[in-house]
Amino acid sequence: MTPQSERAWVASSSWHPKVTPYRLAFILTTGGLGIAKAVLISGGRAASSTTIEWVAGVVVALSFQLSGPLEYAAQRPRYVDWIFSYDCLNIPRTIIRGRRLDIRDSSPIHTKAHQDQEASSDDIWKSPPIVTAYRLFVSAIISGFGLVKMICAYRGLPGAMNTLEWIVAVPMTLSLYYVGLYEDLRGTVPRKFFDIDYSGPAAYALGQSIVSSFFLSVASMCISWITYWSWILLLVWNYHKHSQATEINATQNHSVDQRADLARTLVVFLSLSMIHIGSLLLLVLLWPLIRWGLGGGLRALWGA
Repeated sequence: MTPQSERAWVASSSWHPKVTPYRLAFILTTGGLGIAKAVLISGGRAASSTTIEWVAGVVVALSFQLSGPLEYAAQRPRYVDWIFSYDCLNIPRTIIRGRRLDIRDSSPIHTKAHQDQEASSDDIWKSPPIVTAYRLFVSAIISGFGLVKMICAYRGLPGAMNTLEWIVAVPMTLSLYYVGLYEDLRGTVPRKFFDIDYSGPAAYALGQSIVSSFFLSVASMCISWITYWSWILLLVWNYHKHSQATEINATQNHSVDQRADLARTLVVFLSLSMIHIGSLLLLVLLWPLIRWGLGGGLRALWGA
């Protein structure tokens, strides 16, 4: 293959991020800590697992957080530049393909020509979208994983939680991290996953979710309220007084029965009032749906 054809092949090939020492260290430490924590928990050494999570996990997270800005810095110290620029796959790629290909990467190349080219071709990247499909996907995965893990913890299922964290969390985290490296792509690979702004639909869906959650919560409270007072009403309605005393006169029995009947009447009146209030609130909540359903039915009958 000639140099010209090799450059053309590189230009037309799919863009892939380089596996730099920094990225490789992140992948190995994340996977290693997750596997070590899962192994310790499965062996009944929960204290050691917690120590790893709180000590090593915090130190590693802070280290990558502080050194992360250097990956896309315009200038880096020479003694750390190789950590963010060298491709660890060069040697395997050279062995497999028999040549060293200059695979493009999101990390900047510090040449004047490259900087001028980036400055002229990146006008469309001045305002990158914030709510993309990739970020929505990551948020959904993290929220779902946290919810399932919380349910397992509350239900006393440490084995399921450990399996979930070991099998799902570590591979999913590393996969999402690697896919996220494609976010800075400037090539011709389809970028709908990173470029389309879903802030409008996301805001609309969030608003609808909040309204629906509020509606369902209030409706559930109304139904619980009606159910509770219906149970009280049923209990009072079926209540029969059984006196344990056997040596009280008829006058005392008559006065006790009168007081019991009065109390029963008050409780029945209170229960009916509470059921009425709950039913009115539930009707107010359901009225838009009822009106919409009746309107649709009437329109269907009118059209028929």
